[in-house]
Amino acid sequence: MRIWRELHVFLLARVLVLVAVLLHPVYTLAEGRRAHVIPLPNHGQIRLTVPATWRSRVEQPPGNLPPTIFFSPEAGSGFDVLVTAVWPFGPGVKPPTREQARKLAEKAAEAAKAQAVEQQVALKELRGPSADGYFFSTTDRAPKPGDFNYLTQGVFVLGDLLVTFTALAKAGSEAALWDAVSAMRGATYDATGSPAARETASEKGKPVKVAERKSDYLVTQPGSPLGLRIPKGGLRLQASGGEGADWNPSYFALKDAASDLMFSGWFSSEEKYPGLARKWLGETHAWPSLGLPEPRDPSFGWLNGWETVFYDVAVPGGISSHLRAHWTQSGTWIDVHLSITAAESSSALRARLKTLLWSLEVVEKK
Repeated sequence: MRIWRELHVFLLARVLVLVAVLLHPVYTLAEGRRAHVIPLPNHGQIRLTVPATWRSRVEQPPGNLPPTIFFSPEAGSGFDVLVTAVWPFGPGVKPPTREQARKLAEKAAEAAKAQAVEQQVALKELRGPSADGYFFSTTDRAPKPGDFNYLTQGVFVLGDLLVTFTALAKAGSEAALWDAVSAMRGATYDATGSPAARETASEKGKPVKVAERKSDYLVTQPGSPLGLRIPKGGLRLQASGGEGADWNPSYFALKDAASDLMFSGWFSSEEKYPGLARKWLGETHAWPSLGLPEPRDPSFGWLNGWETVFYDVAVPGGISSHLRAHWTQSGTWIDVHLSITAAESSSALRARLKTLLWSLEVVEKK
């Protein structure tokens, strides 16, 4: 089952060079177990309690992206356990849900059947004081010499994290699989230091306002000197400032049902903007773990003062073209996401998105 180990790492490191670092700190507990506290870059830390005989390391990609934690025996190669915790990237992204974890686990279980002895692979619930998700187990029907015989894999929600784990074991080391499940059930998360924890009550109390005028919408946020003017056309307001978007008061969304056009965005502090390259890499890195499709033909550039990336996503009956655009000025970061889905060519859809972006106007408040 070497392929499963490679797949888990692949979710984290398709285009990144991983740098191995020591796991720290470790706390010894009674009954032959110890707790590992794993810091997540700018996103708090998780705590996993495992057998004291397990050794550990963390592989941390550059750019403060989610690390992968590796556990293995002190001696020999009887088992491997890999754990990756992914957090929401960017404002306006909803926290993961138990249903989302179930769907991802179902997809993984279905994929595992092709290599498994078991004809049916059933999901089991994984619940603990904080963890909530699912896992499954299979047996490799034709392991090669030196390969693992058994696989246990799962996905669970831990606070605003979506955690995936893969436990692999050879014959005679099957107990490690259940130790891994026990560790996941007992996982806890301390969000101290995360963006959500650092956000003050005053920041949460500044939702965007979307004013509908005769020919346009004007989006503003208290404390920001900027406003965003959006030509109305067929766009209709869907959510703003906590109404339908209470996970992020800075978020707003509009939709043109006739053309299947979606327009969403948010206001934030300019100092939080990491730059397009890092933001793009961080977001798309998380997509496989969130069950999102691969972006096609990304194109980066500048358009009318906006830093942009165009990309496509395959959908039944056509394609969906997307445009992410970022504007920074006077201490404010405006992030907009435009998308349109139709049975047209990519170039035609991108041209329509480009026209819409050209029509936007960032204005100074009077």
